[in-house]
Amino acid sequence: YGIKNLQRIVDNLEKWTKTPNEDYANLDMMYDQVTGQFRRYLGHVSKYIGGQMETPKTAEQSGAVYEVVAKKDQKEAMKFLNENVFTTPQWLIKKDIFEKTGKTPVKTVEEIQNGVLGRILSPMVLQNMYQMEAIEPDTYSVIELLSDLNTSILKKENVDIYTRNLQRNYID
Repeated sequence: YGIKNLQRIVDNLEKWTKTPNEDYANLDMMYDQVTGQFRRYLGHVSKYIGGQMETPKTAEQSGAVYEVVAKKDQKEAMKFLNENVFTTPQWLIKKDIFEKTGKTPVKTVEEIQNGVLGRILSPMVLQNMYQMEAIEPDTYSVIELLSDLNTSILKKENVDIYTRNLQRNYID
């Protein structure tokens, strides 16, 4: 629902930020706010990859304090990221906004995609996933993550400029 709301906002952003006899500073600022909120949503989802759940407990309470995020939840997070980031978020690409703010669509999309890649491929996340394999053999493994990323990013059929950038940055 959050992303659907952001899509509605972007579709109406120029109209909603228009002020007579003023420049497009409001449009510029509000577009940054929308992309920032989108990044926050993606950050919440990305934390599932290689993540742990913490349930604070006292010594009298039984059960684990730290648990690996369930494999199915990590796979669902990857599916979400593939559908919303690794597949170009066309709803963010509004020529009218770019023409009035000086922002560029390639840079905007690339920064969002790189943020997600940087998070899920960080040494800390990969090390955590590797360590969790020793504790929970049926966890989402580094090999599965890389296989899913290869499928999501490298094996695309419709390769546009955004996908080429994503592929290049993933390889880097």
